Amino acid sequence: MRDIVNLLTILFIMILYKELFEVNLKDIFKIMAIILAGALIINRFISSDWQSFISITLIEVGVLSYVLKRKLNIVLERLMICKTIIFIVRGVFFANNQYNMDNIIDIIKFSIACVVSIIVMKIILKKKKINVDELVMEYSICGSVIINILVFLTIIKLIDIVNIDYEVILIEIFILTFLIVFLNMYYYKSFSKIKIEKEKIETSYRYNKVVNELIEHVKGNQHEYKNHLNTITSIIYLSEDIEKAKKEVNKYMEIISQEVDFNKVLLIDNMIIKAIIYSKILECEEKGIEFIFNIKGDIKKLNIESSDLTVILSNILNNAIEAAGKSIQKKVQLEININEIKHIIIKNTIEDINISELSSFLKRGFSKKGKNRGYGLYNVKKIVEKYYGQVKIVLEDEWIVVNIIT
Repeated sequence: MRDIVNLLTILFIMILYKELFEVNLKDIFKIMAIILAGALIINRFISSDWQSFISITLIEVGVLSYVLKRKLNIVLERLMICKTIIFIVRGVFFANNQYNMDNIIDIIKFSIACVVSIIVMKIILKKKKINVDELVMEYSICGSVIINILVFLTIIKLIDIVNIDYEVILIEIFILTFLIVFLNMYYYKSFSKIKIEKEKIETSYRYNKVVNELIEHVKGNQHEYKNHLNTITSIIYLSEDIEKAKKEVNKYMEIISQEVDFNKVLLIDNMIIKAIIYSKILECEEKGIEFIFNIKGDIKKLNIESSDLTVILSNILNNAIEAAGKSIQKKVQLEININEIKHIIIKNTIEDINISELSSFLKRGFSKKGKNRGYGLYNVKKIVEKYYGQVKIVLEDEWIVVNIIT
């Protein structure tokens, strides 16, 4: 009877896996056949519940990963979600693992409960248009929590129901505790990696559009450059006085040199920096603010994650542009120096500022702009500290200078 209950449990776990994560029927039959065969062999040679549980789980993870061609951590996460749901149903009918060998009605009730639970879940998911696979992928940390709960309950169950001395089960408890620690470390590493990759994709998608606009802008300016060259040529050929021609050309060159060289922006070898600088140039043009940038050194050596770099540059440049817009000179400068010590320096002209307030700029919630503001520079500070760097803010005449050192 114990074997029947265990096999039914495996069967319903696999059916639930199929329904939640959209596995095709052919694959699930293959998976169930291999796992059930393995479970029969394990149950024949292993009498301990916890050893049987661990062994069957390892087989399930291996078979699912091989047949579905999915990573082990992804399969394990989804499998544990299914196990938790079915074990909750199983626990209702077989509390404290007390199987009634003669009571087939309990087994039938358990089977009906599992079938009903799976059908109800399928109907709800379909009605609410919920994609469990995408949901779990987005909230991967939930899988880690579920695994922790499941393993913890297994330890409690082991202590409560095994009628032997504590010293006898000490090894089992140690193994399960080690398993919890290992799974936590594995999931944290996996979740962090997935999160970073997701942020990279989102950042690339967001700024690809900006870079494409820059490319089109540069293409459009090619025609303007030709017009400038024609104008200069005409000044030279039509002028009778060489000295006068030189003055006219120099005067004209001063005017067009004030226009931003977007080719220079396009040559920046970092998509995030390129996109942010381009967007800020356009913003400054609209607000009548002069924006100058200069990049020295190999930008590839700026080892800051794309998402972090976005937060750093966007927050400080937003503050700089806002402050410069209120000043008389209306100027913003960005300089990135890549050497052994890397500097990101952002300067802007200011109207007036109390020097005593500088030390408060990086504090959480400090702002002169009103309530629910003042988290930008604080967030920048926390990110920079993650890279063992520091943020310095100083006043230089009519300029406020933010220097990020990493």
